[in-house]
Amino acid sequence: MRILILFFVIASISNGFTENNCITIYGNDQIFGNSWLDGMTSVGNWEHRRSTWVKVNSLNFELDQSLLSNSDLTLMKKHAKALVSIQNFMANADFFNPKFRLGLDTYHEAWAGLRRALPMIEPELYPALKINPRNPWHTIELMEKITANNATTVFFVPRAVLTHPEKNATANELQWLLNDKSGVRMKHTIFVFGAYNVMTDIGYWNLGLDFPETSPGYSANRALVLESIYRSMIKPKK
Repeated sequence: MRILILFFVIASISNGFTENNCITIYGNDQIFGNSWLDGMTSVGNWEHRRSTWVKVNSLNFELDQSLLSNSDLTLMKKHAKALVSIQNFMANADFFNPKFRLGLDTYHEAWAGLRRALPMIEPELYPALKINPRNPWHTIELMEKITANNATTVFFVPRAVLTHPEKNATANELQWLLNDKSGVRMKHTIFVFGAYNVMTDIGYWNLGLDFPETSPGYSANRALVLESIYRSMIKPKK
């Protein structure tokens, strides 16, 4: 199967991006106005925050950061439904229309933000597929049921996905797909890179400073910030 490739340059032109490492995303005023990026700390004004805290990288940069081997990336490019950056995915989310999601669950509340921005995705995968998370083989059961469903699945790939010292089920899920050298297992999968790095380190640091884990509603507030960033990438409907 030929992979569907959405070139970053095309999406960049249509969404006001330019292709550079650490390019700046300027969000919709209606989304960011009166929000965390607009004055909840003394760090600076909104423009300063947008230009120094909210950044994404090019697809090629994030592919390098994934630390996946050339053979793994070649397999994914050849057989997956698509391999795109987070901004290209969000800009074309309605076109892709994924049903299932794989990736990290709690990293900086990114999934909570994505879930709010992408209502077409099944929010609770294990209950929906009737999988017991206490089953020691739950990862294999999950992947087999997703594959058998033949529905489009988006896989948000974190950096150093297979080699990070704290790698978890996400690494096992990706490895299961990669173990099939025929590529059949991943034919309905969209691999998205950069979803967990739409903010700089100082941006995430300030996010934690404003919404520490001891504060009430910290998860919801962090998710709201991430949601606004993801939503700023969505292509407006004509």
